[in-house]
Amino acid sequence: MPQITIPIHSFVDLITNSSTEIYVNATEGTLTSIKALVNNILKLSGGLHMADDLFTFELRPCHRWGSEIYTQEEIDEERAEREESDMTDLEASQYHAVVVKAKDVTDETAQLVASTLSNLTNLFDIDAEYN
Repeated sequence: MPQITIPIHSFVDLITNSSTEIYVNATEGTLTSIKALVNNILKLSGGLHMADDLFTFELRPCHRWGSEIYTQEEIDEERAEREESDMTDLEASQYHAVVVKAKDVTDETAQLVASTLSNLTNLFDIDAEYN
């Protein structure tokens, strides 16, 4: 029997149900991959440090409304300012964001690198459709 190979462009290509949603969430595996990327770049450049020597890595619970991202603390502050009847629009998807911080707060380059690493998901167009 001949084998047919169909190249898949994305997960959506596999889904035919029009109401299916795909969520992107950072996990410990995401942190491991980012550290491996940084370690390999450092090794390639002849550096003596490893990712954990230069940066801290963590997953932080966040909420997304459209293109805006809020921490749990910001959500709690907003809820405290609103009346109970005005809370419906505060229901949003919770996910975990990657937060990378430079250990040396005086090193501007390290701060820029940490900011870039914290925003790696901006490399991808993440969108949700409601059908």
